[in-house]
Amino acid sequence: MDSEQSARALLIGAVALIVLIAAGFIAFGYWYSVVRPRNRTVLQADSISISYSAMKRRMGYELFQNINLQQQPQALPELTYQTLLQELTVINRSQPDKDVSATPDEIDAKLRARVGVGVEATQKQFADALLRQLDTTGLHDNEYRRLITAELLTTKVKDKFKLELPLNVQQAKVEVIVVSTLDDAKKAAARVQGGEDWATVAKAVSQEVDVQKTGGLHDYTPKGNLNAAYDAYAFDANTPLGAVSAPLTASGGSQFFVVRVDDRADKPVTEDQKPKLADTKYSEWLVAQQDQMTVARHWSTQDESAALTSVLNSSGTKLINQQRQQQQAQQTVQAVPARQPTAQAPAPGAADPNAPAPGAGQNPPVPNAPVAPGNGQ
Repeated sequence: MDSEQSARALLIGAVALIVLIAAGFIAFGYWYSVVRPRNRTVLQADSISISYSAMKRRMGYELFQNINLQQQPQALPELTYQTLLQELTVINRSQPDKDVSATPDEIDAKLRARVGVGVEATQKQFADALLRQLDTTGLHDNEYRRLITAELLTTKVKDKFKLELPLNVQQAKVEVIVVSTLDDAKKAAARVQGGEDWATVAKAVSQEVDVQKTGGLHDYTPKGNLNAAYDAYAFDANTPLGAVSAPLTASGGSQFFVVRVDDRADKPVTEDQKPKLADTKYSEWLVAQQDQMTVARHWSTQDESAALTSVLNSSGTKLINQQRQQQQAQQTVQAVPARQPTAQAPAPGAADPNAPAPGAGQNPPVPNAPVAPGNGQ
């Protein structure tokens, strides 16, 4: 090879090396700034980890399930984090602590019900329906299956708590007045202390929905099932019966409560009370189990803000379409006129136009409606 060919080869090699180095820097930059942040863990609960991308997908799912979050999206990052933490807790701890598990058949049946296919559907029909559901929810297959599994386990654990409830629990009978300002609460308390009837004052000023019917009276209710602003007060042994409380409010609350505890006593647990009592037990159980787990939070304020902005930007058009469809559905329901009964009796010997046809007597079958993504209710 002569000197000119050598120089040309060196030049080509140098250019190729520079291109390779530049490509390497670009690839590393893309991995460092895009791929690595997407895949980094933001929540670790024992052996299960949630990546930043998975958290964003779940935020999108929760946004479309909860209309309150659409109106107050700033709560979305923290609510999603807590929802996932509870989900991982019940998956990790239901078996070792409560001897509760979900079989593959049970999970499969719940999945089929959620995506709208029955047990008679073929595997391909089930797979196609599941793919449509994943496309609608934005979740990955393993994420959606984990959600379904957690729902199933949650129901089973709560059912077990219902069975473990005692026959009798301490309950409180209270009278309540709810107002929006501290000054209004003080005025209401002063009126009662001045001798006015509690129900009269409550009906005049309280914001409870059913106050005109109840007069502010809440019959015997177990601990944990009253409003958080006065539940602890009602069951505090130092709270005297018959005394009018100072204005009470929950942390960060926008309402004030005036309370009088009429009685505290052990009362039988009713069937209506069992679901709420089980919910309270379940919430306490989650907190206790999380204290025994290895939970690492890497969900920073910066992550929350960036993820929320990204989710809202990508969901804008979809949200608008969803709201438009809901409005159209409501308008369609409102536009359907009610069938007016005819007041004119049929002529003698004539067929009654409202009479069922021969062999009728049953409503026609209603075709299966498409199943929307569930919210765990």
